[in-house]
Amino acid sequence: MIDDEAFTVTVYDSDAGPVLACAGELDLDTAPQLTAALEHALAARPAALHIDLNDVDFISSSGLNVLLHARMDSEAAGCALWLTRPSQAATHLLDITGAGKVFTVTADLPAVR
Repeated sequence: MIDDEAFTVTVYDSDAGPVLACAGELDLDTAPQLTAALEHALAARPAALHIDLNDVDFISSSGLNVLLHARMDSEAAGCALWLTRPSQAATHLLDITGAGKVFTVTADLPAVR
C-alpha cells in the first residue's frame, strides 16, 4: 500500500488482474503515488489492470493526467485498463472533460483473491 494523509493506493490481486483501489484526493501532490503504483503493477505485465476509483473524493487535472498516461502505457504493454466504480467526483471529471469516452469504465469490481 502506498499511503499519504490525503490519498492511498491499495493493490489487490483478482482473477481479472491487479486492482489498484484509490481513496482520498487525487491531485498534484498525490498523483505521483498513483503513478508509482501503476508503474509497479504494469511491470508485472498483467493482461488487465483495474483502477478502482470508488473512494476518490476529489480528482484534479493532474490526477486525470495520470489516468490518461496509464491508459497509454497499458495499451503499449498490451494490457487492458479498466476504470472501476468511479466516484461521483471522478465521474464528473470524466464527463466534463470527455475523457470518459477513451476509457473502459465499469461498475463491477472483480473478485479479489
